[in-house]
Amino acid sequence: PGGVEVAWTYHLIRDREAGRGLRRQWRQLAAESRRFTRTLVAEPRFLAVLRAVDIAGVESKGPLWLAAEPIRALRAVSRTLGARVGLPALRMTLHVGEDYPHLATGLRAVHEPFLWNLVERGDRLGHASALGQSAEAWAAERATAALSRWNRMLDLGWLLSLVAAEPALPRDAVPLWQAELSGHLEACGAGAGLREDWTALPRRMGTPAWPEDLFSGSAVRPLDQWLARQLAGDQGALHEVIEVRRDRDVAALEAVSRWLGAHVARWQVA
Repeated sequence: PGGVEVAWTYHLIRDREAGRGLRRQWRQLAAESRRFTRTLVAEPRFLAVLRAVDIAGVESKGPLWLAAEPIRALRAVSRTLGARVGLPALRMTLHVGEDYPHLATGLRAVHEPFLWNLVERGDRLGHASALGQSAEAWAAERATAALSRWNRMLDLGWLLSLVAAEPALPRDAVPLWQAELSGHLEACGAGAGLREDWTALPRRMGTPAWPEDLFSGSAVRPLDQWLARQLAGDQGALHEVIEVRRDRDVAALEAVSRWLGAHVARWQVA
């Protein structure tokens, strides 16, 4: 009555347990996606009440790149099956940018679904509260942010690649970001020579081949081979918790936040 639609959202859950590793969660998400696919293939008309797929749970327990291909595959299957029975494809809800140790981490998480072609108009971002956070107010809360070196390195690679791709964004912080990233690579035993490959990493991480190559041992890029060894466990310099001054990136983060807010608005994503 009243034109109200009753429907279900199917949840993929981040549930990484300490010490169990990223490989296990990637396999678990892929298996869950295959189970859901088999259900839809058996009865495509379930799409009338199963209307969306969500990646939920505590964001820090599972990065989005682990679920990127399972999510993408489910959407593709639902589009094919939906066309067969006259029903629309699944929508997506992606919980991102709500649980972040550094504002740059939260903004990166909001951008990743767009970077990896996971979202379409009409989809939804769960909370994405990093977009509503003033960088200046965030920096004033306390002097430093504690995060893993891995997350900080991903943030730096993303910031460098974004500023290079968007001429309207200020470049004042680029030399500092480049120097910091080189220092982290050297601290992990990777060497600064991998810095340029690292800035290309944020876009590649959401492609189907990246986790497959990483976890199956078929990676050919030196950076991916090195990362496969580093991410095999939860120890080592890559996983070390470091302190980052909050006030060093304020002006750049304010500009990136404004750009990203406009980007989300153009996509008409809730």
